[in-house]
Amino acid sequence: MGGIPGTIVAVVSVLLLVLTNVGLGLITATIAKTSEAATGMVFIFILPQMFLGSFVPAPESVSRFIPSYYVTETLTNVFLRGAEVTSSAVLCNLAVLAAFGVVVVGLGVALFSRYGRK
Repeated sequence: MGGIPGTIVAVVSVLLLVLTNVGLGLITATIAKTSEAATGMVFIFILPQMFLGSFVPAPESVSRFIPSYYVTETLTNVFLRGAEVTSSAVLCNLAVLAAFGVVVVGLGVALFSRYGRK
């Protein structure tokens, strides 16, 4: 159903999720004092994305704050529902993921440059 264009959309959506997670990693590196603390803090970001964004049915009002929700919706729309990659639902999800990525990376860079270890 998705073909080559669907695969490209899948790769782009996953890369945008990776960008968001890099920003969350910068925020974690800013807050954590040791690498052990950072390892524990990462689960604060990973677990909600795993469960609320895809695996566990959660209220949509909660899930919309989780970036992985938009990846799951995009992949479901393209590969299972047969939506075109240029459909408004797919493009809107990609735009929201891009906005998440830019905001979180920007916040992470700002926090790390201000409070990070020198």
